[in-house]
Amino acid sequence: LAFPHPLDPDRLEVRHSQGPGAKVRLYNAAGELIAQESDTGVGRVIFDASSLSSGIYVVILRAPGSSARKLYKVALRR
Repeated sequence: LAFPHPLDPDRLEVRHSQGPGAKVRLYNAAGELIAQESDTGVGRVIFDASSLSSGIYVVILRAPGSSARKLYKVALRR
């Protein structure tokens, strides 16, 4: 599940159950990599969205040791 944080629009939160070491990448609509993070074991990754403009973003989540990916589309409105 990926969503803008309802109380803090400058945070984009990704929650998952893939375990520690899951990699999360954030892309803009042009397919450019904006940011990437690894989960430290809490089941969520938070991106700083303060510099992102309104638009559609793609979040790709990959579990460690697996080629399977989950894709989420997120709309940010400013």
